[in-house]
Amino acid sequence: MALLCGRSEGHYDFAHPGDKSAQLWIHGFPKEAGFSGINETMEIGGEFDMDVDSDTDPMEVADLILKRSENYWISTSKEEIKKRVQWMRDNEKTWRLEWCRSRIKSLDKRIKELQERRVNYFDQIREMREEVLI
Repeated sequence: MALLCGRSEGHYDFAHPGDKSAQLWIHGFPKEAGFSGINETMEIGGEFDMDVDSDTDPMEVADLILKRSENYWISTSKEEIKKRVQWMRDNEKTWRLEWCRSRIKSLDKRIKELQERRVNYFDQIREMREEVLI
């Protein structure tokens, strides 16, 4: 299974339930890692917020989550985040290979969809042309 990273917006702060914040996350760790994911909540548009899409490198997200956690004076998750990011560094070759395979598969699917759409456009243009000529 490949690592997936993303960004969600929602109400994650129990102390301020009306405030909306961003959450960066990484999921899809193998069972042998001993944990399922990493996530960190932050201010929308703040210093540690970033756009995340399917091309975003999970290590870039992990480094930002780690940097954010290191800014806390007191944190119950700081050590866990450090361990998880270190696991990513120690096993980078393995998870990155899977992540790249997943990206290639996704991009191949997207190329096929675009090629099919292109064929459909040519068919539509041909049909419109025939209608005009008739």
